[in-house]
Amino acid sequence: MPIRIFQDTIIQKGIDGHGITGPELTQIQHQLANSYLADVVNGLVAAAVTRANHSRLAPIVSGQKYNAFSHGYGCAAAPAATSISSGFIYFSLIDIPAEATFDRIGTTVRTAGAGVTARLGVFNIDLVTRVATRIIDAGAIDASTTGDKELTINLTLSPGRYALAITPSGEISINGAPAARGFDWSSTSSIPRATRLMSGVTYGAYASSYTINTANGNVYDTYLRAV
Repeated sequence: MPIRIFQDTIIQKGIDGHGITGPELTQIQHQLANSYLADVVNGLVAAAVTRANHSRLAPIVSGQKYNAFSHGYGCAAAPAATSISSGFIYFSLIDIPAEATFDRIGTTVRTAGAGVTARLGVFNIDLVTRVATRIIDAGAIDASTTGDKELTINLTLSPGRYALAITPSGEISINGAPAARGFDWSSTSSIPRATRLMSGVTYGAYASSYTINTANGNVYDTYLRAV
C-alpha cells in the first residue's frame, strides 16, 4: 500500500471520530516489517496518528480554558480537590490541535496553605527520553487563599503535545483526577498519564530541562486560557 494511502487512511479515521486502534497499528507495522522503507514510513505513520488524534480534539476558542481534562488524557472520575506537595514538579500533558495563542496560565486552589506560593510553567515533552524542556516559567501564584489564580503570559504554541507544570512551595490542593486512559510512566513503560519528578526538587525558578522519572496516575487542573 502506498505511503500516502497509509497517511490518508489514518487521518480520515481521526476526522470521522473512529480513532486509531491498537490492532490497526499492529497490522500496519506488520505490513511494513519487510520493507526497506519501514523506518521512514513508520515515522510518517507516527506523524499521521498525531494529526488524526489532533483532528478529534475540540478547537481552541478565544476566552476558553484548556487543560489535561479537556485536551489531554481526560478524567476517569469527576475532578476533586487533590493534594500536591512541595519537592515535586507536577506535569500534566495537554494536546494542542492547532496553532493557538494563550494569555493566561492558572489553576484553581481548592485548599490553601499559609504563606504558600506555586510556580507554573509550560514545557516541551519528549516521551522517549522523558525530558521536559522549559518553554516558559510563568512565575508564581499566591496559594495562601483559595480560588482561581492566574498569571499573564504571551505564548503561541504550534500543534503538538506539551506539559503544563505546577510546583507548590508547601502542601495545597487543586482540582485533580485519575487519568481516563494511558499508563503510569514507570521505569518500564513510556506512555504517561501524568508525571512528576522524584522528591528533592528545590522550590524556585524552573531549570531549562528535567528528566522525569516518577509515575503519578493523576492529571491536574493547570490550564491555559486562549486569546
